[in-house]
Amino acid sequence: MSAVKTLRRCFVVGKHRATLSVQLVAGVPAGVAVEWDRDKPPRLSSADLARYRTLRNAILQGIADELGAGIAVVDLEADGRWTPTVLQPEAAP
Repeated sequence: MSAVKTLRRCFVVGKHRATLSVQLVAGVPAGVAVEWDRDKPPRLSSADLARYRTLRNAILQGIADELGAGIAVVDLEADGRWTPTVLQPEAAP
């Protein structure tokens, strides 16, 4: 039986609080979810969306470093394009 663990990190974007959860199965990332302080994600301004992505990526970078494994995220843009981001663990100093 595989061990399942969830890492949670909270951050604030504008007036909204988000909780990012990364589910790990046997130490390997198996899914990422973001929950907002409201019933559904808020409509973010372009500045808040950029801040959200910056904060989210910083948190995921920290998790990639902690696990020593890469994490990939794909954003769906308003015009239908997909924007992939791959976060590789940074080498320890």
